[in-house]
Amino acid sequence: MGKAVLIISVISFFILNYSCSSKKGAVPSLEETGYPTLFTARQIPATQADTLNISPYRIQFPEGEFNSPVKFEILTGDPANFRAKAPAGNLPILAFAFRATNLGTNEPIEKLTEPITITVNDSNIVAKSNFFNITQNGQFIADSTGLKVKPGEISKPISSLKEGWVICSPGIAY
Repeated sequence: MGKAVLIISVISFFILNYSCSSKKGAVPSLEETGYPTLFTARQIPATQADTLNISPYRIQFPEGEFNSPVKFEILTGDPANFRAKAPAGNLPILAFAFRATNLGTNEPIEKLTEPITITVNDSNIVAKSNFFNITQNGQFIADSTGLKVKPGEISKPISSLKEGWVICSPGIAY
């Protein structure tokens, strides 16, 4: 009798734990999709233009982007974890995502009214480096909209905060 109660208790625990922690159709978090490390967080003032500089990232926020102060976070991941799905000839060199929270409502911000601009400086960036959006299932989607690349620097406007990004460079020894 004692073993049966124990087995039923363990099964009940797992069933309850699973049903409470997994929402059917829930969108995976950025941490779950490859960006587990909080690189930095900063409060961005309401209505003001601002720039966040923390090497290798520079993010420019246009004036009036946010109606309330925002907590803005940069999350990073290990580029090696993205190699298996990278398009042929592309070596991931940086993996990052952004998370923004409206401090007035405590709600996440997923879409920006005006794009922010990210500039990344890294010695592995070359003229043919690529910028990829990473879908929630890890697929690479090339995104060259507004992309500017020169050796050592890549820059791009971003308006969605629902996915992460990987910068890849060709011609780097694996």
